[in-house]
Parts: sequence; C-alpha cells; structure tokens
Amino acid sequence: MGQAFRWRRLDSSVDKLEDGGRTPDDRWHSGVVGDHLIHIRQTDAGVDYRAVKIGGPSVKDELNALLNRYFRLDDDVSRIYSDLAGRDANMSRLVEGYGGMRLLRQDPWECLVSYICSKSNRIPNIRRCVSQISLLSEIDVELDSDRRFIFPSPHSLLEVGVPNLSGVDLAGRFSGSFPTAILAAAKRVRDGEVDFPALRLQSYSSVLFTLMQGPRYGPTLPNGIGLKIADCIALMSLDQLEAFPVDTHIRKAVARNYPHAPRSAATIGTWAQQQFGEYAGYAGQLMFCDQPK
Repeated sequence: MGQAFRWRRLDSSVDKLEDGGRTPDDRWHSGVVGDHLIHIRQTDAGVDYRAVKIGGPSVKDELNALLNRYFRLDDDVSRIYSDLAGRDANMSRLVEGYGGMRLLRQDPWECLVSYICSKSNRIPNIRRCVSQISLLSEIDVELDSDRRFIFPSPHSLLEVGVPNLSGVDLAGRFSGSFPTAILAAAKRVRDGEVDFPALRLQSYSSVLFTLMQGPRYGPTLPNGIGLKIADCIALMSLDQLEAFPVDTHIRKAVARNYPHAPRSAATIGTWAQQQFGEYAGYAGQLMFCDQPK
C-alpha cells in the first residue's frame, strides 16, 4: 500500500515479456526502485523476481536488501496489527480482512515530486506525470525488452530548469503549476533545507514543519506542499507511521466507520492519532483498502 506510481502490469502487447516462457496471466509487474528495474510477481510458493541496475546486473544481496527495505519487511506487522485490532471493533474487522497489507518505504525525493503532482489529480494523470519527469534523467535500464528510466535527482531537474520542465507533457488540472513547485522543492533539497536522512530521525511534527516551509523562495516559487502532501511523504517515505493523510476517500471512510469523528481534514488527522496511536498511518491505509465497491 502506498500509491507508488512507477509500477505497471506487464500484461499488454506492449509490455509483455518476450522470453517465450511467460504469459499475461503470470501477473508480472515492472517497477523502478532507485537505480534498479525490477520485475516481480507473487506465486503460490512465494515471490519471484529479477532485476537489473544502472551499469549491469543486480547483486543478489544488494537487491534483497533493497526489496526488504522498500516493502518494509522490517516492520513487525504482527505487533502493529495486534495493537490496531485492540483499538476498537471496526479496526479489528479491518485487520482481519486486510491483514496482509504493508506500507511501502519509497524514495523521499521521488515521493515528494509524485505527491506535488497529485494535487486535485487522478491516479492515471499522476502516473503519467511521474513517467514523463523520469524521461528527463536520460538514464535508462532495460530488462527483457522492458525499458524504463530512473527518476531524476533534484540537481538534474534544476539543470533542466522551469522552461524545459514546463515543456514536458504533464497531466492534470493544475499541471501548469507543477514545474515551479517541483523546482522550488529541488532548491530546498539542494540547499540542505530539506535533508531526508535527517528528517527520518526527527519527530513527526518536525517533519511536517520542515516539508511545509519554503520561505526563502518567496511567492513566485510556491512550495506546493500542504498538510495532506506532507503527511503522504512522511508516512510513505520517512518512517512516520503515525502520519494520517486525509483525502476525500479517507474523509468518507472515517465518516462511514466513525460517525462521531470530526469532519475537517486538519482535525481528522489529530483525532486519528489519538484513536489509533503510533500506527495511525497503517489504520488509515486499512480504511483506504475498505472502500465500497
């Protein structure tokens, strides 16, 4: 769980792997994680995967460590779900129904840019934005006829600049504002104002404060990061498991399952942390899984 926008099913005539042994029914997925292109599927026996990285084949131990970290296999999910199930009857029901869910631990910079592109946007549009921005790195990796691009660093996007980034075919109602907001964020990363390794070790409130500030760059370079986006980045890339991002789906889920909870996004987050404790982020994603069909 985590709405990572670099994954796609390899099940179309364009995406199908051509090694003679796999079919669309095999449900292979293609994703870019850091400098690796990964093909992965779940089987009855477990998980089958292969990968390449920039400059050559992946090293097994390095790849295993990357995947363990990315899929948060270091989370004690038994403890997390036991804690949540004991909170109330509704959360106990969700744990029973969706207890196999884990969050992802995404790259913070890519996660930040992805969620800037999420403003009032649909998931296919966000996916398109991230894919188009990735082309700007001009660094590709290929596996079984599947060619993908790694995500560009803050420094490389700053070299591209606003005019060139604005020329990229981004999608969404507010896509015209994305280049300016992305480059403002890139400047803050470059200048050390947003230090992702340091943020990972800070408190949740400090992480939000840092992500949502952009005073040095003034009104012409808006930060583009409000509370919901900051919460997404904190939860999905910076180990802040108490973060509780609130979008339309979560607001409806809270209203449906907890009629006495507050209704505004700002107050729902505080309520959720009191209701669900240090694993409020997991609680929110369980509710996201439980949307009516």
